[in-house]
Amino acid sequence: MEYEIIEEKAGLIAKLHTDESCDVECPLDWEQEAVKFLTWERNSTLSDYNDMEREEVERLGNLKQYSLFPLYKYEHGGVAYSVGGFSCPWDSGQVGYVLVIDAQVGGDPREAAQGVCDQVTSWCNGDIWGFTVEDEEGEELYSCWGFIGDTDYVKKAARDHLDGLIKERGEQLELTI
Repeated sequence: MEYEIIEEKAGLIAKLHTDESCDVECPLDWEQEAVKFLTWERNSTLSDYNDMEREEVERLGNLKQYSLFPLYKYEHGGVAYSVGGFSCPWDSGQVGYVLVIDAQVGGDPREAAQGVCDQVTSWCNGDIWGFTVEDEEGEELYSCWGFIGDTDYVKKAARDHLDGLIKERGEQLELTI
């Protein structure tokens, strides 16, 4: 398995790995109800609302508690979702809407909608990561998998766990002295 060394410290190594297990559920399946994809894509598994008519969805957007944004998809080798559209007329187009329950997002509904689009895009393209912390002999002491998208968060989590293990080892060493 290929990896990138995040940090080496006190005889321990934190490594970043691509999560090749494909065992991470879609962000739309998480127990959040604030942002939903409403699509008319045939055979799409990203929406529980594939059979809704456009007019029904647009009526929801007129209710004050919701924000409704067009959902665009670009598919050519990979896939990308956005509330802003794409410039390619052949491989992209509107495939539905993103419905946001405004009271549950605690911020800008458009940013929340685009954030979920970004997560789904990363998930669809296998942009999923994990990290391990190993000792100098290569024995795995800790691992965590299933991070979707940007690796900065994964690297921070790995460094935090590396520091925690170093602190734990130091405390254990003090107890034996």
